[in-house]
Amino acid sequence: MQDEARGDGAGGWLAVVLAVILFAWMATAFLSAGMEAIDDAYISLRYARNLVEGYGLVYNPGEAVQGYTNFLWTLILAGILYAGLPPVPAACILGLGLGCGTLVLTALWSWRRVAPGLASAAAAPVLLAANAGFVVWSLRGLETPLFTLLLLAGGLLHLRRDAEAGLSPGAALLLALATLTRPEGALAMALTVAHLGWVRLARRRAPLLGSDLPALALFAILVGGYAGWATLYYGEPLPNTFHAKVGDPLRALDRGWRYLGKFAWQHPTGLPLLALPLCLLRRPRRDATRSYCALLAGGFALYVVGVGGDVFPAYRFLVPIFPFLYILVGDGLAAAETAARRRPGSGGVWLARGGVAAVLAALAVGTLWPSRVYAWREWRGGNTYTREMRMVGTWLRESVRPGTWIAVNPAGALPYESRLPTIDMLGLNDREIARTSVAEMGSGRLAGHEKGNGESVFRRRPGIILIGGVKLERPPPDPGWILHGRSERELSRIPDLFEVYAYDRQVMPDGRVLTLLRRRDQPVYRWEAPR
Repeated sequence: MQDEARGDGAGGWLAVVLAVILFAWMATAFLSAGMEAIDDAYISLRYARNLVEGYGLVYNPGEAVQGYTNFLWTLILAGILYAGLPPVPAACILGLGLGCGTLVLTALWSWRRVAPGLASAAAAPVLLAANAGFVVWSLRGLETPLFTLLLLAGGLLHLRRDAEAGLSPGAALLLALATLTRPEGALAMALTVAHLGWVRLARRRAPLLGSDLPALALFAILVGGYAGWATLYYGEPLPNTFHAKVGDPLRALDRGWRYLGKFAWQHPTGLPLLALPLCLLRRPRRDATRSYCALLAGGFALYVVGVGGDVFPAYRFLVPIFPFLYILVGDGLAAAETAARRRPGSGGVWLARGGVAAVLAALAVGTLWPSRVYAWREWRGGNTYTREMRMVGTWLRESVRPGTWIAVNPAGALPYESRLPTIDMLGLNDREIARTSVAEMGSGRLAGHEKGNGESVFRRRPGIILIGGVKLERPPPDPGWILHGRSERELSRIPDLFEVYAYDRQVMPDGRVLTLLRRRDQPVYRWEAPR
């Protein structure tokens, strides 16, 4: 499969420098508005902190629920906390470095694939750096940049090894680590094995060989070992988030197709997703890289459709396939440039370079501006929201009696800062709510925010129920209750809710008023006398 090593040194490093400069400029623009992790990142931080403090890898001490899907990233966060580093800046800076590593790897691979002197070698890394979604999700404190780098490194290591030599153990190791970072890594491994078999069949060989067994065994030992540990520790190998987020895939298809179509419509470089079947028609033995990138990007795109897309802007779920997608775009530009260079006359080379440069500039600008719109929406809105949740969480830690249970939606920064035992009303970290049957699961407007069980929350009688998705208002507050999520809708219909709970309004440090429900029969605040 070794069809890639042809580039010249100067062109490769020029592509690296261009991509890193653009990436750094984009990252600086976002960081100038403040560094903050997204709310979901604090879920992993809460697990990591409990692990470091001796409670185990749990959300609430004493409850073994696997409410994360990023085991390896959570362990890295635990290492950051154990080292005494500030967790949020360290996680964001680490993500920035991992994103930069993905850029460099994409640039070097693109340079090695094309003939010396082709300007199109810069296409994939420049387009990747111009995608503000890639930049933002490298800075959000989540596992996305680690997963993307492991996926790319594993895939490219697979392509560097000849198909007859067997599956690459290095690729299997990297894809196993990717699987421990995100469960979708197992899909990447399956697609890699399928591609290897496809190449061999094109060469009239057996799809699987005995030489593949060491790499397959390595992957099975690492991933199977983790699955066995999770079964012993949590009671099952699948994360609790699977039950909380995944429903009937047929119901989620409409939302998933709209998610994918919106990306293709808004990004000129998203259109190659529609052309992936054409790439797959090429003989894989002639160009293994192109067929592999098409298979991996297409397989992941269909997976994203099947799970119904994502609730956040800037296409987080598609970020891991951006490098593969842009390598395909670079291939298309390289083919056009090569054809133009073959034109008779002395101006063919300069015409080719100028044409590719113009097309690449148009694609970069066409990617940059629409992606910045959605990335800025995520960055500014996410930062504001997370800081509000941290403020409320800090107030709860200072004002509420230790050990008081709270119920909340969302379950990231606020529970992390509060340090209080928490019922996650979306079910990500709650076994009972995650397994609640929801008939229309998959067809809701917000992916991953469809589960809830008000009766379960009420039966457990938390001391405080934070309502309205944590409702903060300028005084005088609105006495109404804006229902947020299934758990709150069901709570509002319980006949004796206000026999047990009462509205309470507390002024936050920024002067706004927090509206909540508090139990009538027990003191919840530190200043209240015991009953």
